[in-house]
Amino acid sequence: MTDAIQCPDLSEEAARRSVVLSTLNTTITAVVNVTCSFPDHSLVGTNQLTCNASGDQASALWSHPLPECSGNDTGLSDREAIIIGVSCGVVFIILVILIIVALCYHRTKAYTRKKRNERLAATLERLSIRDPLDELVRRESRRSSFGNPVYTVTSADESDTDKRVGGEPRSGNQISRQHLSTWHYPGTAKLSKLTYGPSHLADNSRTGIKLLKLYKIWDYTRTRKQFVFADGLEELVQKGAEKLKLSGPITVVLEEDGTEIDNDAVLRACAGMVFLLLEQNQVWSKPELVLSVHEYSNNVNHYRYDVDEKL
Repeated sequence: MTDAIQCPDLSEEAARRSVVLSTLNTTITAVVNVTCSFPDHSLVGTNQLTCNASGDQASALWSHPLPECSGNDTGLSDREAIIIGVSCGVVFIILVILIIVALCYHRTKAYTRKKRNERLAATLERLSIRDPLDELVRRESRRSSFGNPVYTVTSADESDTDKRVGGEPRSGNQISRQHLSTWHYPGTAKLSKLTYGPSHLADNSRTGIKLLKLYKIWDYTRTRKQFVFADGLEELVQKGAEKLKLSGPITVVLEEDGTEIDNDAVLRACAGMVFLLLEQNQVWSKPELVLSVHEYSNNVNHYRYDVDEKL
């Protein structure tokens, strides 16, 4: 009767715990050796079980509970491992694409800067070798279109009197902007010499005379054209944007070849030329030829600069 007493079967529990039993014998005095199913795992507990009869000899129990296996398992399922692997691959591909885009952007920017410097050098060289006779004719013709010098004498007991050199009366349409230099005579009068010219405007103040240059600016479509007086590039952009009704970041380029003007020195070197004011999404393009007469607009812009009667 003693031989009929057996310990509980361990096969199902061993399968759940990933352990291997040396024998399935569950009779009394049976000895079972336990090992892990995976070679890189180790047992937590005893590796040998013995079936012992209980005190009343009516049942039998194993000497120790069934051990478990532990190892370097991350605990991730196959699905989780696939998701993590795919995510890492996508991140790596994105990083590679970003690096390629950054390199291409840097190379494109360097190429654009190189081309811009080449165009600027060619423009400045062209300006430096321009025919002096053409320059003289152009300058004198523009000067004559803006009027002749005018002298004004102002005293405490008489009104302002303006006389053109040679005794001719002054016409408001012939005089544009003036270069004002003032001499004070003690007690009686103030003599002001007004010098009119096409490219400068002088602002007389207590701190001195501030010279402003006259620039011709066009918009991207080359249909809106204005003149502005500015002391530098920043002031030119500010006033030009207001007159041409532009918004956002403004880029100044030469109208004839698209050379970018990015500082005051280049702006002064290109004085007398036509400038385009481009908005952020606009790029310089060559002027288009007008092939039919009906494309000309009858609403031609006329520029007139009036001077107050009292200075």
